[in-house]
Amino acid sequence: RLPREVFGPIVHLIRYRADELHTLPGIINSTGYGLTFGVHSRIEATIEMLSREVRAGNLYVNRNIIGAMVGVQPFGGRGLSGTGPKAGGPHYLTRLLRNSANRVVDEEPAEPVTGDEAYASAGDALTHLDELALAFDTWQETPMKRRLDCAARLRQSMGESHHSQGEEAGAMLVSLIAQAEEAAQPVEFTGPTGEANTLQLEARGVIVCLLHAAAMLADSTASVAAALLAGNTVLVVPEPGAASIAERLGRHILDAGFPAEAIAVCGAMGECETGILIGGGAMAGVTISAGGNLAARASRALAQRDGPILPLLDDDFGADYLVRFFHEKTLSVNTTASGGNAALMSQGELD
Repeated sequence: RLPREVFGPIVHLIRYRADELHTLPGIINSTGYGLTFGVHSRIEATIEMLSREVRAGNLYVNRNIIGAMVGVQPFGGRGLSGTGPKAGGPHYLTRLLRNSANRVVDEEPAEPVTGDEAYASAGDALTHLDELALAFDTWQETPMKRRLDCAARLRQSMGESHHSQGEEAGAMLVSLIAQAEEAAQPVEFTGPTGEANTLQLEARGVIVCLLHAAAMLADSTASVAAALLAGNTVLVVPEPGAASIAERLGRHILDAGFPAEAIAVCGAMGECETGILIGGGAMAGVTISAGGNLAARASRALAQRDGPILPLLDDDFGADYLVRFFHEKTLSVNTTASGGNAALMSQGELD
């Protein structure tokens, strides 16, 4: 197969057996690229499987794969082919804005941990990442209703904590639940006659949630809950001084019914261990709920990684907070191609 992304005109042909079609998405996804994918078929099961499994930003069914229109087919890739959000989409403008009120905290530099001790500590966290990556597919395929039920129980327990941070966390969770209900519904665009265009949101992967030593329970709860609601698995990484809040948050999350396979809390990690983790871990992004040196270090570590550009999700909480924890996928279907042999259209993969 092609070792890198090549823009044509080039026709690249790969033969495969019909009974091995289900293996193709994994092969395509393993390239790391994910800009545009097209499929021509009258078998609905084939279209549904490929549209679901292929990790590309733009999917075209029974039509050409060029000529995206602003406001109708938001354009942008994922992985090595883009960072999101999609140009011409409903979330594009908000990503060009930055809330200057983003909280920055003053901090004392932590005592550095170096050498074998740092690599041993980071090694444990890297093991957690591998386990969370294996659990990702199962959790992202979990119905949104179950995720919402878990979030509702978490909101209730936070609201009953009789603590100001618990009450604030509960209020944030109310907003997150509403955002998740909206995110679960595809956005339909008005376009040319004979074409259906929708925007769907998909989980990113494993999200690393960094907890600052001065992190507040409400902010930390919001970032972890948002990642889980979006279908991501989560590794909580506290700085020295934040271990107790990380353990408390982990208990709240598990007591609410979120599966143990979807979240892990590692021990406190300093600057060196965190750098090793972010620099080499199999993750899809990093979230942090406070600024300061930790955010700056995380941003530098992400920028120095090989491979796809990963986001630092350090936005202030708001009405568009949850959408950052998703990838965007546009599906454009030529509905006029559905005519013809009705028996053929109704075939399954085994017919």
